[in-house]
Amino acid sequence: MATLQPAQLLRLYVSEQDKHQHQPLYEALVYAARQAGLAGATVTKGVLGFGAQGQVESAKLLTLVENLPLVLDFVDSPAAIARFLPEVERLFSEAGSGGLLTLTEVQAAHY
Repeated sequence: MATLQPAQLLRLYVSEQDKHQHQPLYEALVYAARQAGLAGATVTKGVLGFGAQGQVESAKLLTLVENLPLVLDFVDSPAAIARFLPEVERLFSEAGSGGLLTLTEVQAAHY
């Protein structure tokens, strides 16, 4: 087994329709993470959820425009995540959309 190292999991919750300029916010965040040199990023689409507005969004509902919840995961060293957080704040601020950020201490191993 590979040696586990201290790391952090930065998890962001956004909506599919959130935009930064003309780009989906989730894409802007992933590209910013790549530019910042983070180890990796994963975007997961939710099938059901609600946020601060209380509106339940579901993949089962027939709508013209989907606005499903998305979860973005970034795992890297605490120092790398700390360097990236101001960029996350800037992108959320410029997008003018809400979201949720959680930061968790984890143990990670690279294979």
